[in-house]
Amino acid sequence: MRLKHRSLALKLPTPKLTHHSFPSPQPLGSPSPSPSPLNPLYNLLPDPENPAKLVNLISSSFTQNPAKTPSQKGTEMGLLPPPHHHQHLIPHLGTPQISRILLRLQSDPLGALNFFNWVRDDVGLSPSVRNYCVIVHILVWGGEFKDGMRLLNELIELCSDKVEVFEGYVRCLEECNGNKVVFDMLIKAYVRAGRVRDGYWAFREAVREGMKPSVVAVNCLLNGMGRMGCVEECWEVYGVMGRIGIVPNGVTFNVLTNLVCKGGDVDREESGS
Repeated sequence: MRLKHRSLALKLPTPKLTHHSFPSPQPLGSPSPSPSPLNPLYNLLPDPENPAKLVNLISSSFTQNPAKTPSQKGTEMGLLPPPHHHQHLIPHLGTPQISRILLRLQSDPLGALNFFNWVRDDVGLSPSVRNYCVIVHILVWGGEFKDGMRLLNELIELCSDKVEVFEGYVRCLEECNGNKVVFDMLIKAYVRAGRVRDGYWAFREAVREGMKPSVVAVNCLLNGMGRMGCVEECWEVYGVMGRIGIVPNGVTFNVLTNLVCKGGDVDREESGS
């Protein structure tokens, strides 16, 4: 029986992959090739060579990295497995597996970031919108706001579909250690990218989902809309602030005062409606 098992193991396809034959990155949102269905005979292989154990093997290699020093936090430093380390597993690595590995690493935000960078930069795979949403939630939950904002900005630059991005972040709230601060960051990111109307849409959707954006995010939105001359929308947002309990501050009133000076409704500003 043992000989028979060895014979079967020798017949298993063994993908050969050189560092130069990594798959080319795909544009975000384009169909990415799905890994082939796993051959049940892979279970005859030792665990380190079994593609069915891919999630466990890769997540373990990143959790075993030495802890980062404070000077390395917020950077892409850290020990990464060399590209050949998981060479035989890469053909079986797709965007669903990437999300599963990220979720395994969510208690170690910098380990998750190292893995994400390895997938994108070294392996050459293109993460999906969901992959980006998961890693951003993990980083923000772990207090890595700078890296979280960097990847959030990267995502909205790569994906023009505001609905897909927003819904991706909402779904991830239920799947991982999510943080609603991500939606503040999304509103600000859209405004700073010049996509003010998308920021306004994200604000309305966040409120519809029962969230209460911070006054900082709302002020950023008001300022962006004010510069575009979106007077009615500014007053609408100000009205929503009152309804859901966002307390305006001096910046809020400065923005509204500037609107009035540019021809807004003086009576509205004075009545606070």
